Amino acid sequence: MSLSTFLAYLTFVTVVAAAAVGGLMWLLPAARTHLYFAVGVVVAFIALCFGLFLTGRRAAVSTSKHLFTQLVMGSVFGKMLGALAFLLIYREEAKPENAWYVGIFLILYALYTVFEVWFMTRLAKS
Repeated sequence: MSLSTFLAYLTFVTVVAAAAVGGLMWLLPAARTHLYFAVGVVVAFIALCFGLFLTGRRAAVSTSKHLFTQLVMGSVFGKMLGALAFLLIYREEAKPENAWYVGIFLILYALYTVFEVWFMTRLAKS
């Protein structure tokens, strides 16, 4: 997969994510207080996907048979720890008035995780 193709798909996923979170915030006014949190999460996932794509593309053509598998396992573990840290830091620092930030985060986490699985699978086949 070329970089331009990846960026086109990443843009599409980001538009879908923005529409999903925007729809949630439109339907539930209480969720609107977490707009900046949602933007921060989207930016973090975009950076993670981009970094994972660049690293995965190199690992897929590496002479090491296990490098790509190690990258996938490390990214799954790192993403889970990062997600937990992101949520805990937001809860402690922002002291949100409601828990809608968790729902927003889970929607974005699910969308970008599906995208990561899809593009990593395509990289593995190349």
